[in-house]
This record gives sequence, structure tokens and C-alpha cells, in this order.
Amino acid sequence: MRRHRRFIEFVTFLLVIAAAFNVPAGSTGAQDRVNPPVLTGAWVTPVDPCMLIVHGTDFTPGGKVFIAVLDPWGEQLNETRWTTASEGTLDADRSIEPNIGFDVGGVIYENFGPICGQQVMVRAFDQGTEAWTNVVDIIAIGLPGQALSTG
Repeated sequence: MRRHRRFIEFVTFLLVIAAAFNVPAGSTGAQDRVNPPVLTGAWVTPVDPCMLIVHGTDFTPGGKVFIAVLDPWGEQLNETRWTTASEGTLDADRSIEPNIGFDVGGVIYENFGPICGQQVMVRAFDQGTEAWTNVVDIIAIGLPGQALSTG
């Protein structure tokens, strides 16, 4: 009887653990993300002040991302591009411990240009979550390190 009870407790424990990590059938997980995608920065490079660097996080790992560089009023496209967010990675031993190599992915890092002397706004669309990011406004002065991000 005691072995039977331990067996039932063990099976119950496994079911609880499995339920905690279960993703509903038919779900890719992208729509279930807690954090919406966000542009964390856009700036001109110190080496070439006419080149714009765009960085963002919390996109669908390995998913398609549309980046748009527009005029300040959002009416005219300066440059657009589809890119792919970074894939999640595991350490060599397939560990999910963040301190030893796990990366959730979903990062974008793209260069655009030239934008010398232009004021622009940047926005991105995550195809996996069908969500737009925040808007980042940039005033490209044309001098190294002199871009002003206002959003």
C-alpha cells in the first residue's frame, strides 16, 4: 500500500510539473509572450554620423520583423526592411540556465542610412505577435554621437 501511495504521489508531481510547462495545442508561444516587442534604441554611429542603428528586444525569436524609418509625421517612408529576430540559444549541454549560456532570442539590430541632417521616426512590426513597437524619434544632426532620441 505504501509503494502504491508513493507511486501516485510521484505521478501527481510529474503531472503538476508537466502542466506548469505546457503550451496549449496549436499555440506557437509567440502570441502568449508577456512582453510586447519594443525598440530599445535608435542612434547614429560615432564613426559615420549618417548611419542609423536600430535595436529592439522581445520580438518573436527567429521571427520576421518589419522595420520602417519614416519622416517625423509618419507619412513618408525613408527606408523599410524585413529582418529576422535572433534565435534563442542554449549552452552546449542544452542548459536553460541564463548564467551559463541561455538566450531567449527575439533581438533585432539593424543599420540604416544615410540619414544626414534628417529628422526621422522608427517603428517595427513583429509578424509573430502581429504587434507594433513603440515609436522612436531621431534628430540626425550629422555630427558623431549627436543624434537625439526623443522617444
